[in-house]
Amino acid sequence: MNIAKRLIALAGIIAIAFSIAAHAALEKKMDSKSSAPAVSAQKGELNAMRKGSTVTIVWTLPEGEWRGIEILRNDKPERKGAPKLKSVRLTPAKYVDEVPDVGAQYWYWLKVTGTDGKIINIGPAEAK
Repeated sequence: MNIAKRLIALAGIIAIAFSIAAHAALEKKMDSKSSAPAVSAQKGELNAMRKGSTVTIVWTLPEGEWRGIEILRNDKPERKGAPKLKSVRLTPAKYVDEVPDVGAQYWYWLKVTGTDGKIINIGPAEAK
């Protein structure tokens, strides 16, 4: 009986080790798929991943109460002059953009408005 308990405990330890290794490998794979690094501001995060003519933008908002998000896009790494691309809902935290020029480079920002009227900007995230 003592051997059976030890084997069960050992199997549990092995299962945990494999789970940790699989999770680490998945995170590494996800990081390598993202050609553009995530940009963090005030605990919010913005990431833009490009595939052909589409850019998938994903974000995490900082803690707080938010009422609106505007996505801005520019073909220069400057927020100044970046036109509003789209106003989106708070969830899902994802937007797919069809870029107008496949040969051009694009940068994205979020303009997030709180329920108190406070505005924060998150970005830029370069779509590579």
